[in-house]
Amino acid sequence: MKTNIKYLAFFIMLLALSYGANAATYTWNGTTSTSWAVATNWTPTRTTPATTDDIVITPTSDITITSFPTQTINSLTINGAGNYTVNMPNGNNSLTIATLFDIETGNTLDIGALRLNNAAALFTTSGAGTLKISNTTYLPLSKTWSFGIYVYGSTLQTIQVGTYNNLTINSSIAVGAVAANIAGGDVTINGTLTLINGILACGTSTGRNLNIASSASIVGGSSASYIYTANGTLSRKSVGTATLLYPLGTLTSYAPLTITNNTGTPNITTKLKSTFTNAPVDATKAVNLEWSVLSTETSTADISFQINSSNFGSAYNVNSGSELGNYTTSYATSSLNSPTGSDPYVFATTGLSIPTIGTNNYLIGNSSSITTSIADKKIDANQFNVINTTSDFLVNYSLDKPSMINLRLLNIDGRTIQTLSLGKQQQGQATISTVNLEKGLYVIVMQINGDKVTKKVVKF
Repeated sequence: MKTNIKYLAFFIMLLALSYGANAATYTWNGTTSTSWAVATNWTPTRTTPATTDDIVITPTSDITITSFPTQTINSLTINGAGNYTVNMPNGNNSLTIATLFDIETGNTLDIGALRLNNAAALFTTSGAGTLKISNTTYLPLSKTWSFGIYVYGSTLQTIQVGTYNNLTINSSIAVGAVAANIAGGDVTINGTLTLINGILACGTSTGRNLNIASSASIVGGSSASYIYTANGTLSRKSVGTATLLYPLGTLTSYAPLTITNNTGTPNITTKLKSTFTNAPVDATKAVNLEWSVLSTETSTADISFQINSSNFGSAYNVNSGSELGNYTTSYATSSLNSPTGSDPYVFATTGLSIPTIGTNNYLIGNSSSITTSIADKKIDANQFNVINTTSDFLVNYSLDKPSMINLRLLNIDGRTIQTLSLGKQQQGQATISTVNLEKGLYVIVMQINGDKVTKKVVKF
C-alpha cells in the first residue's frame, strides 16, 4: 500500500514538472513581420505553440498583428505603457483563453471579427483597458468584464448576459433597425454605458433587463443612439434625488424620459412602446407612445416626456392643449402645460406618484382623447337640479370633469329670457333671478360641450 502511494506521488510530481517544462511566456517583438505565426516575432522564439503558452504584447506604438490562426493559449496580456492599440483583424478564426485575459489601462485590443471561442467562459478578466470587437456572437456568457467592451461593425451584435464595467455601442447600423441586442439574460453596467451610434435593444424577442448600477452613468443618448425597450426594461439603481436621463426610443424615434426622483433612493425601472396596452378613447388625437415607470419605493418624481411629430396620431395637435393619461387600474388624466422646444417637444410634469408594483403607464393626447369626455356621453339630467326660491332658480350641477357650461332660461313659447355662460366648471351653483318674471312654466337648458339637457320649472 505504501509503495502504491509512493508511485502515485511520484507520478503527480512528474506531471507537474512536465507542465512546468512546457509552460512558457512569449512576448511579441514583431522584428520579422506582422504575422502571429512567424516564430521569430516572439521572444523567445515560438517554434511550437502550446495550449499552456502565456502571451504578452507590450506595444510602444499602434501595431497590427496579422495571420492569426485558430489557437488555444493559457493567458493573454496587453500591457503597454502608453495609449496604444493592438489590431488583430483575423476574420472568423478563434482564440480560446484558458485562465487570464488582461488588458491594462490605456491599452486597446481590437480583435475585429476574431472569435473569443469560450463557451465555458473559463478565463477571468483583469485590467481597465478596452476590447474592441465586431463579432460579439462569440463573446462568452455570464462574464464579469473588468476592461471595457467596445462594440462596432455593420451587422447585428449580441451583448451577452453578464456584468460590464464600460460598454460602448458604436454601430454603423442606422436607426430603424437594432444594432446590438442583449441576449442570454440580463446585463448590468457598473461603469459607463456610452451610446454613440445605433440602437441597443433589451431583447428583440425575449425581454431582458438593462441595469445601470448606482455608481454608473450613461453618456450620449440621442436620435442616433438610444435604448429600445419594447420587450425589456431600462433600470437605474439607487437613484437618490439626482436628475437622470432614460434614453428610450422606438425603432424609428428617440423619446426619452428625464426623471428627478423626489424621495428615497429607489431603483426606477422604465419601458417605452409604440403601441397602447390600454387603448385611449380616440387614438387619432393621442401620441403613439406609451411609457412605463415603476419604483422599488413608493415615491414621487418630476418627469419630462419628449415626443416628435413622427409620433403624432393623425389628428393630434400639439398646439391644441394636451393632457397626460396615467393608467394603473384605469385612466386618470391631468392637464399639461404647453411643451418647450419644437420637434422634439418636451412636456414637463411634477409630483407624479410612482407605484412599486403593477401597472403605471403614461401617454399624451389632446384634451378628452384619453378618457370618455362629456361631449362623448349624453348628459344625465340627474347631473343638475333646480331649487325654486321666491326670487331665484338655483341651478346645482356636478359633472364628471371640468367642462364648458352655458345656461339658458326659456319661456313656454321657447323664447330665451336669460343666458348665463359659466366658463369651464365641474361642480357648483348658478343663480337665475326670477324677480321680474311672470308666474308660469319655464324651461332651463344646460348646454355642456355641445350636448344639452332640459328641465321644466315653475315660477310661483
